[in-house]
Amino acid sequence: MSFIHRLIIIISLLLGFMATYIAYSFVQSQADNKIDDNFKEAAHLRVHAVEESIKLNMAALLAMQAFYDASEKVTREEFEHFTSRLMDNDPSILALKWAPIVAHKNKRSQLIENQWREGNKSNAYYPLLYINPSQGNEDLVGIDLALDDNILKGILSSEKTGLVSIAVPTPQDKQRATHFILPIYHKFDTRPSDRANIRGFIIMDTDVRTLMDRSLDHLPEGGVHISVKENNQLLGYHRSRVENSNSVIRNQTFPTEKETLMYKELFFVGDKEWKIVAEGINAEFFRETKTSSLLVMVSGIIISTLLTIILSITLKRHETIVNLVDEKTRELNQANDSLQQQSNDLELEVEKRTREFLRAKVAAESSSLAKSEFLSSMSHELRTPLNSILGFAQLLEMEDEAPLSDNQKESVDFIVASGEHLLKLINQVLDLSAIEAGKVELVMGSITLSDIINDTIALMQIDAEKAGVQLHVLSDSDLSVNADYTKLKQVLLNLISNAIKYNINGGSVSIDWQDMEDNLVKISITDTGVGIPKAFQNKVFSAFDRLGQENSNIQGTGIGLLTTKDLVELMDGSIGFDSIEGEGSTFWFMLPATQKA
Repeated sequence: MSFIHRLIIIISLLLGFMATYIAYSFVQSQADNKIDDNFKEAAHLRVHAVEESIKLNMAALLAMQAFYDASEKVTREEFEHFTSRLMDNDPSILALKWAPIVAHKNKRSQLIENQWREGNKSNAYYPLLYINPSQGNEDLVGIDLALDDNILKGILSSEKTGLVSIAVPTPQDKQRATHFILPIYHKFDTRPSDRANIRGFIIMDTDVRTLMDRSLDHLPEGGVHISVKENNQLLGYHRSRVENSNSVIRNQTFPTEKETLMYKELFFVGDKEWKIVAEGINAEFFRETKTSSLLVMVSGIIISTLLTIILSITLKRHETIVNLVDEKTRELNQANDSLQQQSNDLELEVEKRTREFLRAKVAAESSSLAKSEFLSSMSHELRTPLNSILGFAQLLEMEDEAPLSDNQKESVDFIVASGEHLLKLINQVLDLSAIEAGKVELVMGSITLSDIINDTIALMQIDAEKAGVQLHVLSDSDLSVNADYTKLKQVLLNLISNAIKYNINGGSVSIDWQDMEDNLVKISITDTGVGIPKAFQNKVFSAFDRLGQENSNIQGTGIGLLTTKDLVELMDGSIGFDSIEGEGSTFWFMLPATQKA
């Protein structure tokens, strides 16, 4: 064979190997990207589930705050009855405690002698008065919580900021409980900085690991470990089992170097910043990279070698080319059959992943439905005794034979106002639960905007005058929309009420409407209030988010705008807003227009 022929064969072989390497690198890159996407999807699902469980756990604290706000004095029996229901619904809650603030000079008059066990020499004491479960904790009743430096630090922080404070477990804590501490005030309108009006503290002991297991055990196995940390201190850890294996991963072993996958999210809980970390531990994440890359490399080498051999044989003996072509054609057909089989295997894998995704979706929908049913059930159970409280309070106000004193009348007025506010909150939760459960029935029809807006303004006029806010109607257009009259009125009441509440004294609220393209009518409510900071604008329509107003004296739950959005969308509309911090906000929504009869 001549030098030229040998050179051609060598160049052909090198080009084949180069093409194989390029194909191998491309497939490797695509597979790595797919692995990263699959891991992030599985990690985000689990991190979000843990975040939602923490929010539900924190909701127990808010329920305790509302419970204490509704009564100036809570008996031990009332405390145990209320907290038992909360603990039954959340197994991660190990204990709920009540510790009033007792001044040094008042300790003998405010506590029973056999309950008091002095622990410090400060000007104030924090005796543990109530605890649930009480069984097994009898020796703790009466002990000054200041004895525990870890809890005392959390109490002082919560007393200073008025926020939920967190005391992480110490090595001496046998239960490994995380303590959530929330101050309770004597009055609704007390500012967090007014420490003199703090009645005491609710302490909720939570097992973070149990909380994580509860939120993650219903999810399909995904090869992801989840851990919750505060300042690198591990608060909870959830191990994921490897698919198709009956054993749990031991010693927290993870893939190393290139095979390490990690996803982190920061999550604010009370006054602390928690970090939720997801780490990939399942070799299934990396199987496709190895299989696909190896298949491409082996196929490329085989094809390059075959082409080189064909070229060499062609140059050596032209007369044997027909036989060689037949032989190599059979080999190529076998390679094609192998590739087809690999393609079929990949299709089966895609179908498997699709079924897993559908199962996860069904589980998530079931969890959401269970949450809605729980909120609806709890709200109905709370509303019945609350109506009784309001009814008896109003009877006391109307008593003519034995009229109330001024102090008594002021207390009864406070009970009525607080009860009506709580009833309003419960009704909002019921509305949200009904919408999420798909139980809202609409009666659609043509509604003249000028009529319904004038009716709504008449209802809001007294609130506006109390707040020193003027209401203006800018449009006199005789437009009509296709909507449910009651739901549309509820949307207008929610938006105008918010515009009044978050306005300034001497401010104004303007209502306008106009024709838009595509047979739509746009209704706008503009206020001259405080506006919404940019940092919170992406959470405007999120549930239970007060957009930085949690510590203000403005009442609310953070679900009014979410309910408003859901109602507008149920009526085939859309909603949005524009806001400048310090200047005001404009909330608008659009509904289909109708021709007036």
